[in-house]
Amino acid sequence: MAKKGKHKRSFFENFRYKYKIYVLNENTLETKFSFKLSFLGLTTIICLILTLFLILTFFIEFKTPIIALLPEYRDAELRESITKNVLTIDSLSNELIESENYLNSIKLALLGEVSADSISFSDSIDQKQLEISFEKAMRERNFCEEYEKEDLLFQENEHFEKHKISFIKPALHITEYITTSNSNIIGTHITIPPNENIVAIGNGTIIYAELQDGYTIHIQHHNNCISIYKHVNSFTKKIGDMVLSGDIIGRNSKNETDFFSLQIWENGLTINPEKSIIF
Repeated sequence: MAKKGKHKRSFFENFRYKYKIYVLNENTLETKFSFKLSFLGLTTIICLILTLFLILTFFIEFKTPIIALLPEYRDAELRESITKNVLTIDSLSNELIESENYLNSIKLALLGEVSADSISFSDSIDQKQLEISFEKAMRERNFCEEYEKEDLLFQENEHFEKHKISFIKPALHITEYITTSNSNIIGTHITIPPNENIVAIGNGTIIYAELQDGYTIHIQHHNNCISIYKHVNSFTKKIGDMVLSGDIIGRNSKNETDFFSLQIWENGLTINPEKSIIF
């Protein structure tokens, strides 16, 4: 009699085929518990665990303060909040140091190591440091006097007194700059080396950015003042971002020397950038 051939299960049937798993006591070989499990069930369990892990990771990253550690999600409001918190912590640290000095002084006075009349609590500054004076050398005194005279002349400048604004230069390495005036619009054409960063000349908010023969970028500053950058090769921020003085907002071409234009507007009128920036 011919032997009946074994039926070969398909891959899907093998995938669904259940195996019974026993857990035995090693010493008595007593069955503690058993369960059935297939490859399909095992795969389903693993997928559920991975899905729960991804959901938990997403919740931790985006719904908790840990999002502040991700560079791509550091918006202007978050950076401003961090700055305020740092300043607050610094102030609290100073207050803590003053309190410790005060308590240490009282402790010394109670122990009789110093007299109470000799303790001054007006400031946290060590009074002995105030008594130290360093005599300036002749060259240093002359330099300070000349600097103070130049600074006084600069402050008495009519334009500076009118606008009361000053900014930093828009790029670290400037090859050449030329200020021109056309139809009452004053601007400075600035030449910079290849791959040079273009930075914000002051604190403010980016209110406009458009690709027009290179990027044209507008930054709103205090005192109703706006700085305009034209012919910028690349733009690294987005509209609505708050920028600090010196923050990178664009970059020049990597392969050749290029130029961009800078305008400063105040109350609807352009002012000469050379009057507010030391190039």
